[in-house]
Amino acid sequence: MAEVAIEFDGGAQGNPGPAGSGWLVREAGVVVAVGTIFVGAHDTNNVAEYHGCISGLEAAAARGAAHVTLRGDSMLVLNQVSGKWNVNAAHLEPLRDRARAVIAKFPMGADFEHLPAHLNFMADALSNVAMDGRKTETGIHLIA
Repeated sequence: MAEVAIEFDGGAQGNPGPAGSGWLVREAGVVVAVGTIFVGAHDTNNVAEYHGCISGLEAAAARGAAHVTLRGDSMLVLNQVSGKWNVNAAHLEPLRDRARAVIAKFPMGADFEHLPAHLNFMADALSNVAMDGRKTETGIHLIA
């Protein structure tokens, strides 16, 4: 399978407030799947970022990826999932564990890459769609 990358983002209007996430999957640089998640009416940026990460990973796993590069502008999520940082907020531990469980499905593992916010504009736009529209549309496949 081609090189697979996931880009994710999340945000909350008011933090906490209405929260949403967005993700996209690229294969050989081409966007092949996107999704939005309305996380909840009173959640935080960090929770939303984790939901975008997890949903993107699940979409890549469903496509049969052997290895993924996880890209996002959340240093917290990237460093907690990769094990570089501890989780200090108990409510984030189950989300970190879910992300790691999905990563364990990739036979060749995962790499983690910080994507500055100005380069993460597609996932950011998707997270805003989720927050503004208060709806989830995961697994929208652009290419069969």
